Amino acid sequence: LHLNDSKVPFGSRKDRHELIAEGTLGAEPFRRIMTDARLAGVAKIIETPKLDDHEATDRRMLDLLRGYARGE
Repeated sequence: LHLNDSKVPFGSRKDRHELIAEGTLGAEPFRRIMTDARLAGVAKIIETPKLDDHEATDRRMLDLLRGYARGE
């Protein structure tokens, strides 16, 4: 399962990745994904822009997703 928010509105027929919860989708879809028991064993790949520091950006996205999984 690839996780990324979108720079453009749903239905625009464009695939422009944005940081999780910072695009047109917002946080709610990711909260649902991270708390859905049916998806607990499914591998998730962060597919977001990496900004200047790739590792720091990925770490921030992982921390955010893990927080959603904890119900934060």
